[in-house]
Amino acid sequence: MDQTILKERDKSRYRCKGKRRIEKNHEMTKLNKNEMIKGKVETEILYEEADGNWLRLQGLDRKKYGSSREMKIMIAYDGVKYHAQKNNTYRRELDNKVAYASFESVKN
Repeated sequence: MDQTILKERDKSRYRCKGKRRIEKNHEMTKLNKNEMIKGKVETEILYEEADGNWLRLQGLDRKKYGSSREMKIMIAYDGVKYHAQKNNTYRRELDNKVAYASFESVKN
């Protein structure tokens, strides 16, 4: 089979997956705004990681905020799951992961 046909088929497959993921994110965002998503998780240990990442701004944002701005990123999870791979290695996945990112200032 021709390489270009394979590449085009893969591209269309990834586009479909991406569209489905975007639609699901929009649906979950609407439910969250309407406070229809609620849940509780109890854990013995909660791991948290936080850091800041400086981003170079472009266009109108650069005029409004300056040349760069810090994005604050936080991840919380309660453990790690290990999945075996075919080549005798393991892949790690964070269990019950929650991520948060914002441009909030330190004062907030």
